[in-house]
Amino acid sequence: MRPGPAVGKEWAWFLNQLRRGYKKNGALPRTVRERGAYSGRENTMRTANPGTIRVRNTARSRGFTLLEMMLVVAVIAIIAAIAIPTLTSSRKHANESSAISSLRTFTTAQVQYRTRFGSYAVPVDLSNGGYVDNSFADSQKSGYFFTASGAPSDVTWDVTAQPVSPGVTGNRWFRVDESGVIRFKEGAAPTPSDPAVD
Repeated sequence: MRPGPAVGKEWAWFLNQLRRGYKKNGALPRTVRERGAYSGRENTMRTANPGTIRVRNTARSRGFTLLEMMLVVAVIAIIAAIAIPTLTSSRKHANESSAISSLRTFTTAQVQYRTRFGSYAVPVDLSNGGYVDNSFADSQKSGYFFTASGAPSDVTWDVTAQPVSPGVTGNRWFRVDESGVIRFKEGAAPTPSDPAVD
């Protein structure tokens, strides 16, 4: 019998062991590749007849077990349970910071508008005039609505920023007036007596 190229080394080793009369525990070794000379997908086994060799394919398709899949799903659920509240809190904080920054921009724009036209303006007029960016054209930016409490005059104005979805896009409401002091309150529109933003 002529060996194929895949088992050539093992065949030579096997014949060499037979010539030497190699015995292990009183019997010939069970596998030709006991010494690990070749590691492939085939496993060459020595049969009861010393002159014959049979080849069997030990490769098997391998997939994920139900336990492994459940473990992966559990790990993903734990990571999501930790990450999602943090992400939501960070988004609310970012929206509130953006609202405070927008109210500071409104304050500067109102001073410039009054210097030029002699009176204060509503947010839409400031946006149309180029004093604030165009995102205020619909009085909404970064999860907050910006509205004027009343018609501005040549001496007074105020703008309130309220969350589009309270508790989701932001927790605090903000207010600024001609004094330039930004005040806040949880869950309702602030008044002039509420605390100022740091």
